[in-house]
Amino acid sequence: MAGYFECVKLVWPQIVAESSDPGSATNQKAKQLYDSALGKLVESAIRFERFDPIRGVLISGRASDQRWLPVRYQGFPWEPQDFAVMDVVGECRLTGDAPIQQQSGMGVPLLVRSARTLPFEIPDPVFSATAVVHPVFTGRAEEFILDLINPLMIRELSIQVEPPSQLEIASYWRSVPIAFNLSAPYAFLETTKGEHGVERLLRPAKHDATEFGLRMAEPFQTGKIPVIFIHGLASSETAWHPMLNEIRTHPDLVAKFQFWTFVYRTSLTFPEAAAVLRAELAKLRNHYDPLRRDRSLDQTVLVGHSMGGLLAKLQVTTSTNQIENAIFTDGLEQVELPAEVKAKVKSMVTFQPSEEVARVIFIGTPHQGSRLADGSLGQVASRLAKLPQDALSDSEQILQNSVGIRNPAYKRIPKSVDLLRSDDPVLAAVFRLPVADGVHLHSIIGTGHKTLIKREPTDGVVPVSSARHPGTDTELLIDANHYLHTHIETINEVIRILRLHRDDEVVRDQPPRCEPLHKRSDC
Repeated sequence: MAGYFECVKLVWPQIVAESSDPGSATNQKAKQLYDSALGKLVESAIRFERFDPIRGVLISGRASDQRWLPVRYQGFPWEPQDFAVMDVVGECRLTGDAPIQQQSGMGVPLLVRSARTLPFEIPDPVFSATAVVHPVFTGRAEEFILDLINPLMIRELSIQVEPPSQLEIASYWRSVPIAFNLSAPYAFLETTKGEHGVERLLRPAKHDATEFGLRMAEPFQTGKIPVIFIHGLASSETAWHPMLNEIRTHPDLVAKFQFWTFVYRTSLTFPEAAAVLRAELAKLRNHYDPLRRDRSLDQTVLVGHSMGGLLAKLQVTTSTNQIENAIFTDGLEQVELPAEVKAKVKSMVTFQPSEEVARVIFIGTPHQGSRLADGSLGQVASRLAKLPQDALSDSEQILQNSVGIRNPAYKRIPKSVDLLRSDDPVLAAVFRLPVADGVHLHSIIGTGHKTLIKREPTDGVVPVSSARHPGTDTELLIDANHYLHTHIETINEVIRILRLHRDDEVVRDQPPRCEPLHKRSDC
């Protein structure tokens, strides 16, 4: 341990001397030695339990004569005790063509693994950090310190290159870029947890209820606007990794927004899943802001891909009685059901707009159905999809009273795919629901294919005519398939909309609505 630390100290003057010419051979050799020693210092401190999150790294000495390397945290929402395990980041890969967001510079990129389990946070969260050991001067004495830096917020570090002098105050400070790897957490999650979207659809019994709900990748941060990403059918939260991997490289967005995901069983019909999301939003608000003083929570942005967009829409609409009438002949109240089951059904068909949501971004959303759901492929998917036991039991009790059900198609247990048919009465009712005043809507639509018969543009799953929604502020057509949420053009559009939302936070007057038939307008 002491040897690694002494190596870092020994090579530091050479690092500083060559910092004005980082590409020189001398600097490269010095940096390789510094990085190697610093990486081994951090990993050894964790391995041999010589890292104290408050005091720092125990370099040497017995209890009566200890030598510590102090630690300082910069820019993190995390607590010191969350730095349970720190690994030096090596080579990593993301699925698909997502680029690795990294930078060379001062220090060593780390992947930090926490053991915290707090409400609404993903279990065992991981995050990026950068470690830099450098001197600070107290008077003219030199003392080294371990800086752990949040690269999402801080990209440069001001270091002291010589003791302070009253004659030349500015000369002893130098700003240097830090090394970082922002993609390592996503690569780690993809490797260790994988993508469970299809399995959750076909085998829901294998997945515990704790996997589902609103999930925060970082601790809740008062004053930051939530952006909630909602995946589609047979998908999962990992579908958003390419977008989050790009968005979180922008410190101005990280400073203003906090990024959450909503994970749900996609075998459930979208009104059922939307009711769960509605309840989760209320529970999270009551937990973190029971007095409703954090006004940033009233500016929440929802980003929904495919069926996730339908869940998003149902957070900003008034139900009236259209969904209820599409299902029941004489209304829900006339159907004899156990009180608990009737309350669940009522939450799906009777609701008000969420007070938290101010903007919705639809990505490839089948507002008027999907042709795939209409055909034989949709029928096969419906048969293969399995409902969780609790939803199955509720549906069976509803079917026992099927005399009150209007549509013959609902006299069997419906799955998520069934309600995505273009002729589904519930889907048609949802399309007609009024959107709350002041809520901004945006559509991003794929046009990478043509339908077989009519030859109209489609993303291969959702036709353009179905993906369009009246009253949107902006609409962007992209030459892409149904996975357009991973395309850089879509990601850049979401970034543009988030910056618009950030700049529009103070004044929330409703802008003039655009006709949804042109390629894109900023109004």
